[in-house]
Amino acid sequence: MAVQGLGGIYGLSGSGMDIDSLVKQLMQAQQIKSDALFQKKTVAEWQKTAYNTVYDEISKFRDMVFNYKLQANLNPKKVTASNSLVATATANSSAANVSHSLVVAQLADGVKLTSTASLSTAGTAVDRTTIASQFYAGTAVEDIPKMVITIANGPAQATLTVDPTGSINDFVSQINKAGLNITANYDATLDRIFLTTNNSGAAADISFAGSNTAGMTFLTDKLKLPVSVLAGGSSLSSSGSIHSTVQVDFNKPLATQFKGLTDSTLRLANSATGTTQDIIIKITDTLQDVISKIFESGNAEAWFDPTTGQFGINPTQNGTLSIEDSDQSAKDLFSQLNMPATFNVGKVTTSRSSVYIPLDNAAVLKSQFAELESADSFTLNIANGADSPTAVVIDPANDTLESMLAKIRAVPGVDASYDETTGKVTLKSANGENLNFAGSDAAGTSFLANTLKLHQAGLDAVFKLDGVPLSQSENTFNISGVTYNLTAVSQDAEMLSPGVMNPNVGQATNITVANDIEKAVDGMQALVDAYNKIMESLNNKVKETRYKDFPPLTEAQKKELKETEITAWETKAKSGMLHNDSTLTSLLNAMRNAFNSVVSGVSGDYNIAAAIGITTGPDYTEGGKLYLNTDKLRKALETEPDVLTQLFGASGATNPDGTIDSKSQGIAGRLYDVIKITMDQLNEIAGTTSKAQYDTESNYAKKISDYAKQISTQEHRFESMQTAYYKQFNAMEVALQQLSAQSGWLATFGNNS
Repeated sequence: MAVQGLGGIYGLSGSGMDIDSLVKQLMQAQQIKSDALFQKKTVAEWQKTAYNTVYDEISKFRDMVFNYKLQANLNPKKVTASNSLVATATANSSAANVSHSLVVAQLADGVKLTSTASLSTAGTAVDRTTIASQFYAGTAVEDIPKMVITIANGPAQATLTVDPTGSINDFVSQINKAGLNITANYDATLDRIFLTTNNSGAAADISFAGSNTAGMTFLTDKLKLPVSVLAGGSSLSSSGSIHSTVQVDFNKPLATQFKGLTDSTLRLANSATGTTQDIIIKITDTLQDVISKIFESGNAEAWFDPTTGQFGINPTQNGTLSIEDSDQSAKDLFSQLNMPATFNVGKVTTSRSSVYIPLDNAAVLKSQFAELESADSFTLNIANGADSPTAVVIDPANDTLESMLAKIRAVPGVDASYDETTGKVTLKSANGENLNFAGSDAAGTSFLANTLKLHQAGLDAVFKLDGVPLSQSENTFNISGVTYNLTAVSQDAEMLSPGVMNPNVGQATNITVANDIEKAVDGMQALVDAYNKIMESLNNKVKETRYKDFPPLTEAQKKELKETEITAWETKAKSGMLHNDSTLTSLLNAMRNAFNSVVSGVSGDYNIAAAIGITTGPDYTEGGKLYLNTDKLRKALETEPDVLTQLFGASGATNPDGTIDSKSQGIAGRLYDVIKITMDQLNEIAGTTSKAQYDTESNYAKKISDYAKQISTQEHRFESMQTAYYKQFNAMEVALQQLSAQSGWLATFGNNS
């Protein structure tokens, strides 16, 4: 702050005094006080920034140190494959150093459906604005039959209604947003639609069971998707558990819609309320009755949406629901509602979009499968290999699933069965010939392919590892610490039947796991280099000279200097902000001790960093700089492969007070913990860079704030004193002016007399 003149040189009175200069001299003591406060505040701000910089540097180093607490980084493995065209692999630290034998018979794959031809006739102009204009030209929208498509991928299922006024891309978007793990795409250039599962394995599936007739016609005739193509081979098995496609009617008695139920007690426990409510369920109750009873219990709210067929339950007070102590019949009911036996916290809904009545293989087909409710009889032409086909006529109104399978078993050389445990149907040739369904009705093949899921589903990866046949749903998987990535089938390997490989053929690929000593050495070198860098930075900060004779420049002082002079001055003024700082000095000592102290929990010769080649240099002026003897480290790793895990990754014993015993703690843990202690101290001292804008609690934030208040007070004092001085000089000038006037009058009076 500087003196502001009000009148220049006062001369009206004849005094000729330079009032501005006089006031400036009188205010000099106050100016010195103001400048001193400004300089103290500036130094505090510089010091706070310096502490923040240190915090950032050691925090970054600590993040790196964390990796050296992990066995995966301390005991790296390298894996080689004798045939990388078949498989590659990586291994974590837990993998044994052995050679594995691998034969791949089949790669995992998902399901892909593609239009068998262009959706439009070649050479014709088609309006693709809407589905109605693209596929039903000339038909009024209201005359287009309602198209309901049920699409499922394993247990995930959604029911979609095709909107004729929307475009084919809108329909594609419906599928993509349905949460089915299926990606749909329409290629306008090829004029074809593509459906692909995002998952692979035998559980991957695209099924349209439950779609109405108009929906299936849209898929097959308009989109030309091969949705009713049966899987090939001598043995066909459902890709997943089949189920009824008739939704539960929540107004009908439980006994008429669910299997094996008896009157029972549902014991519904809620962890939040701490109570268990007994709910009596009778087989004459409806699902609506059960929902009401659950609601009345106060432990949960249940609901059923008759539009989607979805059942759900929501614990009150966000508790955890359990029916673990309920009667078995009550558990069976919830199992048939697709609910888990033990509920999780929060809202729980069915695993499918609809709850279907349990499949009864002794009930007529039309009562079990919605798509057959209005269907007429259909014919399946089934042949075993080159045999003449046998016509099997199925009447949904009279045939049951069991009677249908019995008719199929009557075909020479063909077996058909339903496994209630797995929920799968299997059709199998007795002599290993391929089954042929050529000439079957479209409705029949659609029923087999979609409802009974006898279509081509995804494929598991099938392989033999160390002599044991195994399968995985993906081509990348981890077994015993080794992550395998299968890329091709082994030479001469073959599949005997779906999911079953021939264990006696196939050229093996050797997957060899060994310690990666060079990677471990490189990792230690990186740690040593980072350690030396941070130590050098900290040492420089505490050793940097503090020039107390070079305080921060005020704005007035800067105006009197050249730019180069200002830079040179401020370089010295900012020097040594953390000179001999006790917090940093303590950290430096602790970090040196982390490497120089024995790890007491490690037996043998390799219980200190120096034993594996990490030592400090002989020159003390280097401030504890580390040197790595890579040859000595390699020898230690060859002798004791786990040496780095023991020396750096040891977690240390726990003291009675809950703290970690640093003597038995690994070097990385020591560094990690002592840096955290310093970071907490620095945060208390000066806060952090990321929170600098909002920091009001650190010691330096409070100090800077205090200086700011003092400066504000001093400014008010300065202005008041300066104003008072000018008023005094103004009064003096007025008095002198009056005196001068009187003197002139007296002189005039004397002359006249």
